[in-house]
Amino acid sequence: MYYGPLHYNISTTIEGDPGVELALIALRQDIQANSLVMYFDIGNAAITLSPEQKEIVAKMSRYIDKANDNAVIEIIGHTDDIGDWDSNVKLALSRANFAKEYFVENNILETKIKTTSKGPDQPIADNATEEGRSKNRRVVVTIN
Repeated sequence: MYYGPLHYNISTTIEGDPGVELALIALRQDIQANSLVMYFDIGNAAITLSPEQKEIVAKMSRYIDKANDNAVIEIIGHTDDIGDWDSNVKLALSRANFAKEYFVENNILETKIKTTSKGPDQPIADNATEEGRSKNRRVVVTIN
């Protein structure tokens, strides 16, 4: 009768391998240059991610999984300026938490994710137009 392991996992990478480290540096730079931005409809805190957005999530997941640094995924929720400030701050946090839940569902530890809300305080476009407001209803995801 055999009592040994049924499966073996063999790592072919060596800790401190410069090739692996360079690949991680390149991946981090790519993620930082191409932040994940999710845009939301008025009053909504959930969306369906596009294939491109899902690829960025996969890259972030790979980086967080492989990196030995203290990298954290930072998720910042934003809104337009329609409505009262308190409601917008809560909505922006709900949007950030939607993104956080998506990352957790894709095997990123909750302890590696930080969410914040800026509400309407950091617009990137003019809130006087619908086009501008639609750009301001967003979540920005980066790696620190």
